Amino acid sequence: MKNKMIQEGKQIIVLLVVCCLLSGSIPPASAKSLPHGWAGEEVAWQYNPATKTLTFSGKGWMEDLYDETSDILSKPEYAPYVNKIKTVVFKEGIISVGAACCYGMFNLTTVKFAKSIKTIDCMAFNCCYKLKKVTLPPNLKKIESEAFCDTAITKIRLPDGLEKLAWEVFDEGKIKEINIPKSIKKIPTNIYVYNKWLKEYTVPNQIESIEEYAFYGCKNLKSVTCNKALQKIGNSAFENCKKLNKVTFNPKLKKVERLSFKNCKNLETVIFNKDLKEIRQGAFENCEKLTSIKLGSKLEVIGSKAFFQCRSLKNVVIPSGDPVLRSYVFSNCSQLKSVTIPDAVDVIEKGAFSRCTALKTIKLPNEIDKIEDKVFKGSGLEQITIPSEVYLIGKSAFQDCKDLKEIHIKSKKLEEVDQDVFKGIPSDCVIYVPKTKVEQYRGMFQRSGLDPAIQIVGE
Repeated sequence: MKNKMIQEGKQIIVLLVVCCLLSGSIPPASAKSLPHGWAGEEVAWQYNPATKTLTFSGKGWMEDLYDETSDILSKPEYAPYVNKIKTVVFKEGIISVGAACCYGMFNLTTVKFAKSIKTIDCMAFNCCYKLKKVTLPPNLKKIESEAFCDTAITKIRLPDGLEKLAWEVFDEGKIKEINIPKSIKKIPTNIYVYNKWLKEYTVPNQIESIEEYAFYGCKNLKSVTCNKALQKIGNSAFENCKKLNKVTFNPKLKKVERLSFKNCKNLETVIFNKDLKEIRQGAFENCEKLTSIKLGSKLEVIGSKAFFQCRSLKNVVIPSGDPVLRSYVFSNCSQLKSVTIPDAVDVIEKGAFSRCTALKTIKLPNEIDKIEDKVFKGSGLEQITIPSEVYLIGKSAFQDCKDLKEIHIKSKKLEEVDQDVFKGIPSDCVIYVPKTKVEQYRGMFQRSGLDPAIQIVGE
């Protein structure tokens, strides 16, 4: 009787163990007890030294080994085997690939995903230097930041239905080709950063935004054509693309963000669309071969240094509208000869045309009520007419304009002339002012430092 009870007890224990294994409540192990443990509440891992394979099985979400908020990277239970692993297998039932779960697997060459996986979390395969190829699961919805950063992947096909492609997914990698599925509306940050393979790029039809640094430093990129849906080009999106020669903007593009094309030294042609509303700070700064620009009538702001040091720029046309010209917008454009500004423009900020040494004349808009600091400092102006609404001329506005011969001041409202406004202009320059204002303006100019030898004539 006693032996029978012991035998029945053993059978119950065996049944309990089998049930636990089937339910996933204890990690599975082979008869020889392969290394194993937990990688989530209901996800287990097992390492086979003979095949150098790490297998994840169970259901649900894997634990995250990296916390983006605290920037803390944790060691997994399988850390002793990380440098030996060549194959990683995710079994059916797993929903997410945990953050940094395969981080630093230097010898990893093969990854097998289950169809159930919907998320590949941040840094999941970061620094897997030998990983050359992956086939992503068909039901994947999200790839988080730096998921495949620093791998050897050269081509990857993103599945249809992918909803999120985060920033720096392939940063510092060797990616040559990425298909962007129709479900993705943004080209994410750093996706092609420093890419040396890309030569021409046509923005996919569904893309509405190119995010910051998306193509930064693509040294062989020569041509970009924007699609019909694109509305925004982000900060530094094409900065330092030094072979980029031509950019065609689409009709819906509304905004070119700061530094978008800075240091694109071979950029010769930019075809602006009519509905463009804003060109932000430094957008085309130091584009040395850009020769002419014609801007649209709906433009509201041309940001500070937007075309700074575009040394080949000769002609600028703003056909209509009243955009604000921010500080130093065309400064150091040493070959700029012709600028057309509509009369509705009422703000030209400081230094806007400073050191434009080829600029001999310019018609200022009638709506301008002040000449800002340094606006023409060091330029090549030979003559200038100051409109009738101007009440202030800012500091150093015409300083070092060494070719200036005539200044015609039409305004009878001038109240303030700051220091050094006319410092360094030729002594044979003549300043023409309204007849009734000769003595008043003479005193004002001389208090600002005007050379007494310079003639002031009423007209």
